[in-house]
Amino acid sequence: MESLYFLICHGRPFLFLSCLFCIHIWVGYPYSLRNEEAFFLTAMCSVNNSPKWSLDQTETYEALNAVQQFIDKYPTSPLIDSCNKIIDDLSYKLEFKDYNKVTLYDKTGNYKAAVSYVDLFMEKFPLSIHEEEVRYLAIRNGFFLAENSIDSKKKERIEETLQRYRNFVNDFPSSSYIASLKALLKPWEKDYEF
Repeated sequence: MESLYFLICHGRPFLFLSCLFCIHIWVGYPYSLRNEEAFFLTAMCSVNNSPKWSLDQTETYEALNAVQQFIDKYPTSPLIDSCNKIIDDLSYKLEFKDYNKVTLYDKTGNYKAAVSYVDLFMEKFPLSIHEEEVRYLAIRNGFFLAENSIDSKKKERIEETLQRYRNFVNDFPSSSYIASLKALLKPWEKDYEF
């Protein structure tokens, strides 16, 4: 019977029902030689259930959790490299979704949300390949937010934006965005030190 479950499990790892058979193998047959592979195929069911980046990513988080559970349970498995690649791909999908949120806030002129979401984005993805562009967008939106602020908040927002600019120049001294940022911040040049 175990072989039949395994055959169904292995034959169609993308179907929910076959996922149940995989689960049945490692729960019903805890000492099976096929337990590791069944656990991996169960995780793959979750991975294959993960939708494209523009949709709700609940399934992606579940897939990440399932793959991580496999890694924790079988740390010496020959499938670990595959699992690490899968985790990288799923993590990038989540990163790309958040990157698109930042650009959407920028395109719609929602300056405060764009600036706030950049901070959140950099907290979640500190090594992002989109870091330079996202931080540029934070400065750009910070400028427009400060310019459109009431007087009581304007000075503080200008200082925050200029601090972001200084940090950006320190971290990316040869960035192609620096020239456009200098032009953007030019109105503040006489009143504030860069």
